[in-house]
Amino acid sequence: MESFKDYKILSRRDNSTALLGTLNGVQSIVVVQNKEVDLKEIPKMKMEKYTVITDNPPYRSMESANYYLRVTSPCTQQHIKKYDRPEYRSETYDEYLEYLQKDKLSTNWIQKIRDGECEQPIYHDDRFIIINDYKWDMSDVSQLYLLLIFKDHGLFTIRELSLALCKEAKIMILQILSTRYGLEEKDVLMYFHYKPSYYVLHVHVVNLERRMEPGMMVGRAILLDDIVENLMIDPLYYKKRKLFYVGS
Repeated sequence: MESFKDYKILSRRDNSTALLGTLNGVQSIVVVQNKEVDLKEIPKMKMEKYTVITDNPPYRSMESANYYLRVTSPCTQQHIKKYDRPEYRSETYDEYLEYLQKDKLSTNWIQKIRDGECEQPIYHDDRFIIINDYKWDMSDVSQLYLLLIFKDHGLFTIRELSLALCKEAKIMILQILSTRYGLEEKDVLMYFHYKPSYYVLHVHVVNLERRMEPGMMVGRAILLDDIVENLMIDPLYYKKRKLFYVGS
């Protein structure tokens, strides 16, 4: 952390600390996961021996004996905004379509994963790719955190999702959980975010033994099974209704 300079605390959430500063001269965000630190500790943090968990610029995660870090470098104003105080909001379908036309947080990194340009996938076919989330170091299944990313470039959020594809995604997730990790449906939470941070449709798959995080709670997470039920009632359900969420 010797090269991390001019830092300040962006937020403290879920027992983690987000810092904004310059890393090798570039504006960056460093999140010290599962540990609250104060500014006096930063110069003392040593990362001499560490393992890179993910490296998909601008996002990286790394682990040492004492720390697990998530780094966004370089970061933009939109990255920083994610750490603003959240508010309760709503969005109609027309407002959603208007937002899609505006500048959103860059999805280049997740598009590269979807298109097979980086990361070592756990599974992929012509519809989906499954990877581990950068929050999970893959050492302990009780902390499992996977992402299923839809490969269709026309799928941005749950508003474009079809019932058939939603069911297919669930079947694939359950197969991977069973064959690779010895887990069952009752062991995990499967959900989408609305609004998402990145407009490439993806499902979060989290072991219920993990500590609850803000992204797993009401106001952000929408259960995959709830989406299935709603689309069974009306295939255009998410194109018709106003959605409520907590966001910055």
